[in-house]
Amino acid sequence: MSIAAICRKEVMTAKPETSLREVAKLMEAGNVGCVVVVSEGKPVGIITDRDMVLKALIPGRDLETTEARRIMSTDIITFAESMGTMQALEKARGKAARRFPVVDEGGLLVGIVTLDDIIGQVACKLSMVASILGQETPNVAAVVTAEPEENVLRVAGLMEQANVGTVVVVRDGKPLGIITDRDIMLRVQAAGQDATKLTAVRIMTPDPVVVNEDMGVYEILQRVKDQAARRFPVVSPDGRLTGIISIDDIVCQVAEKLEMIAGILAREAPNIMEL
Repeated sequence: MSIAAICRKEVMTAKPETSLREVAKLMEAGNVGCVVVVSEGKPVGIITDRDMVLKALIPGRDLETTEARRIMSTDIITFAESMGTMQALEKARGKAARRFPVVDEGGLLVGIVTLDDIIGQVACKLSMVASILGQETPNVAAVVTAEPEENVLRVAGLMEQANVGTVVVVRDGKPLGIITDRDIMLRVQAAGQDATKLTAVRIMTPDPVVVNEDMGVYEILQRVKDQAARRFPVVSPDGRLTGIISIDDIVCQVAEKLEMIAGILAREAPNIMEL
């Protein structure tokens, strides 16, 4: 299957001179986590919700007067619309980016695709190798936590210090909610709220979906595949927080197994190679 078949055609775009206030409003209106900055129809940069937090909120930039060009990431990776999903997954492997503009032969923006979109296509074929992935233990990352009463600026500072996009709000060692960089962008910056006065409990997403620490990769994929969230607290049998895992983490592990799995798929289900 080609990238053109799974990419999202409706892309929120801005010009390099667009104000960050307008960028935030575009993200809120489109319920998206990024805006592609274009010039003459071609992507020249990208601004994510995390950029809005780390490059705008924390440095105290004025959203009304700061232009998109000041904080956009210019080292973007684009996918040709004719590229296959397996080829795209290989190209994305090891990259920090999770969102990729899709372009036509002339380099014009025609859509956007995320790692989640790609893994969704791959995941639907993974049942044939469930026994392999079922033996894989996921890579659980260290987790950054905050108390419910901590203010949002402090939470953003924790994200910057640890270079993460998620903080888990805990009470008595158990996950109470999750705050992502996108939550801060939408519920604080786009809403014009004061980050020093809002507390974590006010903007967190409560009752997050959790993953048991003894689950294998395939079991986790099955549990989270229909969830809107991308990051999931990992808990012990007694419900205490022990780490965090993201869809991106699973993607990386799956990618590492693709070369080994490819031979099996070629023998057992040749049409999988059309992905």
